[in-house]
Amino acid sequence: MGSSASVSSVAAPVLLNPVLLPVAIGSSASSLSSGSSADPNVVQAIRQTTDNVVQKWSNKEFDIKHVEIWTRAAQGSSAAVAKAAIGGVCHTFLLLEIGPNTYLLERLVEGIRFVLLDDEALESNKRLATRMYLSNDITISSKNIASWVEEKQKSEYELLSNNCIHFAYQFGVHFQFTGKLFQSGFFHFFGRARNEIQSP
Repeated sequence: MGSSASVSSVAAPVLLNPVLLPVAIGSSASSLSSGSSADPNVVQAIRQTTDNVVQKWSNKEFDIKHVEIWTRAAQGSSAAVAKAAIGGVCHTFLLLEIGPNTYLLERLVEGIRFVLLDDEALESNKRLATRMYLSNDITISSKNIASWVEEKQKSEYELLSNNCIHFAYQFGVHFQFTGKLFQSGFFHFFGRARNEIQSP
């Protein structure tokens, strides 16, 4: 249910930065912070796109009533893939629907990406992914989401402590999503993300 128009940054690969689930104890979290392994040009482009959406959502208040959380096997050739050891590798992201429009919200190595998707980009993100969670009985202010994203932009990606799975989980906890997925702690959430991509 994406819009017919999309920002140009969506032309970039859908998933550049996979997340190694915290079973690879020998991996170095600090070596995969956004400051050390991300392309500065990509960082700047993602930051600009996200800032534009945040500004629009801050200036024109409306309600979001439909949020989905998806997970899938990671794709790409980033440093995170090269360091992958035993265990599962996955990427977890959010889709926020506002009328006919769908926005992608995710944490990458390069930063937080918040972008309007067209139909093709929406299907590309869902391809081979599994929906972990659906909430369509909530009411979240666009200003509150914009403020939350701004706050999260102050922190950098860390492989074992601040990755895309943490990001999606923290969103649900902050906005008080219901259900066991958010009431049983982060490791329950992360286990579900891993198990979903292992399902046939």
